[in-house]
This record gives sequence, structure tokens and C-alpha cells, in this order.
Amino acid sequence: MISGDHLETAFSVAESVGIISSREKNSKCIMEGSNFREQIGEYKEIVTPKGIQIELLDIKKFTATLKTLKVIARATALDRFLLISGFKQMGGKVGMTGKSVADSNALKQATVGLCMGTGCQVAKDNSDLIVTDNDFTSIYSSIKWGRAIFKNVAKFIKFQLTVNVTLCTFILLHSMIYGRSPFNVIQLLWANLIMDILGAIAICTEPPQKSSDVQCKKSHRVSSKFQVITAEVWRSVICQSSMQLLVLIILSCFGPLMFFDEKFNKFSEPLRDSSGNPTNNMVLDTIVFHTFVLMSLFNQINCRVADEHEMNVFKTLFNNSLFWIVLLVEFGLQSYMVWQGKNPLGSVLLGTSDLTMNQMITCWSLGLAPLLFHPLTVLIKVDLFENINVKLGLEEKEEGFASRVSQI
Repeated sequence: MISGDHLETAFSVAESVGIISSREKNSKCIMEGSNFREQIGEYKEIVTPKGIQIELLDIKKFTATLKTLKVIARATALDRFLLISGFKQMGGKVGMTGKSVADSNALKQATVGLCMGTGCQVAKDNSDLIVTDNDFTSIYSSIKWGRAIFKNVAKFIKFQLTVNVTLCTFILLHSMIYGRSPFNVIQLLWANLIMDILGAIAICTEPPQKSSDVQCKKSHRVSSKFQVITAEVWRSVICQSSMQLLVLIILSCFGPLMFFDEKFNKFSEPLRDSSGNPTNNMVLDTIVFHTFVLMSLFNQINCRVADEHEMNVFKTLFNNSLFWIVLLVEFGLQSYMVWQGKNPLGSVLLGTSDLTMNQMITCWSLGLAPLLFHPLTVLIKVDLFENINVKLGLEEKEEGFASRVSQI
């Protein structure tokens, strides 16, 4: 805590909020701004296009001071600037709260400047966020949701990449072998809606995880060096896509022998007969389409788990009701599309045909495969996928001395 108040006042406030204990009153944990400047040593001002910056000449002194320092009292605007500059020089990220004119420069220089709602206009203009209710718990909630959103984005990318890789690869292989796409335009739009808009609504609204354990809370912290697409994401995408592709290829190639009494030539058999009724070839395409969508929907449940060692995908079963609402709507619309296959107009528009009970049971059974396959995926070592990000170079790693900050 850094404050312009008297030493006794600053200590009292810090003690009341749990920053410092009574036995640390006369220790190096609390000092005045003048002592702080003396402890960190000399510095120099550098004029840049973004304004005046400060560089500490002996960063080791600053690091040594921070190992015990908890409260700075009788601080000036320069002390705030020095503290922020030292953290940033070490590669750290700084969040600063304030509300007065003296805080405006520090709010501007901080990585994230937070101004209280009752603060002056100058401080608000130089801050990144304004806490309108003047409650520090709002800052805590924003940090929790920031971490949750970071994880939710990774979960969503895991789901979207799996659907994209499976769909694009299967359509490419099917078109190369049979000379046509297995899905029509409406079906492709529906698949795109599932993996984009509806998938984002379902997965990216996951709330922050509740945890009372201190070590667990620390593990939830997000560093600027963290990558969204990790080795765990690639493990899930590659394994799930390979499994789903295998299922779809087997259905497409061996479906004429598995579901129909009369064999037919998939290369020459039209999708509709002379009367416009669906043929066995269209029935098989409907089975493949229905199975693909069901596997994608059940895989959404897998993607809700971010822990690379977690086998139980139902661990946070009821923490997000919106997810289940969206998922049930998707299941309902998918079933409606298949059910409309018995209607001539619905069959033409949606490209589906009516399925028998045995065919429907087969589709739903295969659709559950991603859930059953997930525990096997977790058993595969994540280390095998570590080099994929490095070779693809999808994300640039931030360089700095953040590891040194974590040791303080």
C-alpha cells in the first residue's frame, strides 16, 4: 500500500485490511517515502514520445527493498512513479488505484490504472478503469472474471479447432473420393453456428472457479507469458479430431454394408430417385451428419474442463446453467432437422431424410464417443505436444523478467 498519509495513519489502515500485522510496525515492512527513495538508490529521467520515464540505476537495491516492503507512508507523486517504474523495469505488471490529482501520473504509468468513482476528473481521465461503486471487492471480482475469461477463451478455441479440423478434413477427403460434399449448405451453416456463436455463448460464459485454498488461488493466476493455445489444447484437438474422423470415415465408407439390406454403389447412387424421394445414399449422409453434430455437441462438455489431468468432465456440472440451456437447444434443433427429413419440403431444404429407430440409436451411441474417449486422451502425456506451438508460432512469448517478480 502506498499512501500520502502520516505513518501512523497508514499503518492503522494497512493493519485493518490485513496488509501488515502489529508486530511489523517498526520493521522494514513500512517506511516513509523519503526512506524509500534512499533505499532504492539513484535514478534518471528519460524523455520519450510517450512522456517522461524513470530508469532505476541499481535494480538490485529496488528488488532487495521490495522483499520486505509492504507499506509506504507520506508518499509523493514521485514515490508512486518510482515504484511503478521499478516494477515495470523488472518486467512486472502494475495495477494502481487512486482518486486524487497526485495519483493521476501514477495511474497513467501503471499497466492498469483504476480510479474510484468519487475521484477527481483528472484521475479518471488518466485511468483505464473506473470503479463506480468505490468498492475494492469490485476490483477483486474483475480480476477473477479476467482469469475466467482467459480460460474460457482457451476452452472455446479447443472446441472450435476440433470442429473445424474434423469438418474440413472430412469434407476434403469425402469430396476427393466421391466427388461431392457430404453436407449441403444449410448443414454447413448449422455446423458453423454451433462452433461459433452458440459455442461461444455456451463455453465463454463459464463463471470463475470458487476456491478457498491459497495455493489453488495462486495456481489460477494468469501471467502475460501464458499462451491461450497450449499443449493441452493441441492434445485434445488432435486426439478428438482423429477419433471423430475415424468414426465418420467408417460410417461413410462402410455404411452401405452396415445399415441397409440392399447394397448400393455410393459412387453412382443419386441422393434422390426419379420421384424426388431420398435414396439410401441420402439416408447415409443424414446418419453421417447427425453423428458428426452429436459428437461435436457432446465434445462441448469435454471442453469445459481446462485441467490437463482432469478426467471427470462433470466436475463443474451445474455451475453454468446457460451452457446447458444452449446445449439442450442445440440438441433440440438438431433432432428437429433430422425429424423434418420425413417431410418432403423439410428434406429438400435441410438435406436430411427420415431415420429408423436403430439408425437413430447408432447415431446417439456414436455421438457419446467423445465423452468416453476423453479419459483415454488424458492418459496421453502432454509433453508429446509441447513442440507444436513452437513450430507453428501462433503466439509470441513475451520476454522480460517476470520470473524475478514472482520470487519477491
